[in-house]
Amino acid sequence: MVNRKRLDPTESTAALFGAKLRKFRDKAGLSQAQLADAVGYSHDTISKVETAAQAPSPQLAELLDAHFSTDEQFQELQPLAAKEGIPVFFRPYPLCQAQVGHKGMKFPN
Repeated sequence: MVNRKRLDPTESTAALFGAKLRKFRDKAGLSQAQLADAVGYSHDTISKVETAAQAPSPQLAELLDAHFSTDEQFQELQPLAAKEGIPVFFRPYPLCQAQVGHKGMKFPN
């Protein structure tokens, strides 16, 4: 737990989802790998969802609610987290592009 990424649940709905996931996982005394095994997802997916680097799928939200008995808390947040579209770690890039005037990369034919 020394290298844990600090989570800011006010940053986005995906970050709130991740913070809640970490809270319930910690309370249950589970590692990310143990939770991944329990819900049938990869450790990488659990890690990315917990740190808001990947939006949670509806299926994962349903499995988390069932595993933690959280009365659909994860299922209620999931559509909002997925709707945000751009993962947290990519959000600075559109702003950078706007500042330098680029609208995208052009490739030669």
